[in-house]
Amino acid sequence: MVTVTVEPGVALPRGAEVLLRARAARAVAAAGVRGADLSVVLCGDASIRALNQRWRNVDKATDVLSFSQDDPRVLGDVVISVETAARRKKRSLDDELFFLLVHGLCHLLGHDHATTAEARRMFALERAIRARADTPAPRRKRGTGSGRAGRSSPRSR
Repeated sequence: MVTVTVEPGVALPRGAEVLLRARAARAVAAAGVRGADLSVVLCGDASIRALNQRWRNVDKATDVLSFSQDDPRVLGDVVISVETAARRKKRSLDDELFFLLVHGLCHLLGHDHATTAEARRMFALERAIRARADTPAPRRKRGTGSGRAGRSSPRSR
């Protein structure tokens, strides 16, 4: 299960939280993770700066932090600064939040980018997860599939 928590005072476009939760669930599945919960926290720069100072001894805001857990049923927590994400101009805010979420997910899966070789592997995995997670299921043509005659089957968006 994926939970998304939005820190009070953080401004998001309408529907962004729901969209990110759905995309995160697809990313977790695309990464091959089964039966482990993921928590996503969307916060501001002040909160992520405090976490960065406490856990990494770096006194500045960052875009994303990942916190793994010792419980096999819990994948971990990904904390994303919406303020930092909103300042990026490469992608829409929805896409930037997803981009950062996948980056944090890869860290939770044990990947890092400290060396050139590690970075190559991790960033390739990120691209693969994003591609698999954002590829919608193919639509079936009407009248095909295993539905009963006279009844339409639900469609994916």
